[in-house]
Amino acid sequence: MGLQIDTITEQENTKILKILAEILKKMGVDVTHDPELKQMLEPLNQEEIERQLENQLKRK
Repeated sequence: MGLQIDTITEQENTKILKILAEILKKMGVDVTHDPELKQMLEPLNQEEIERQLENQLKRK
């Protein structure tokens, strides 16, 4: 349940960042050279996260 809530929260935060980036763009602020923002705008690879969690649980 916690992972589902975290995933939903991440999706909502990403949407907010996209909206803010669009507002900045319309205001003439260039955010294309911000690698951290670019990475945050990419959706998480949920399958990769699940695979890593499964691997960690197998080790214990």
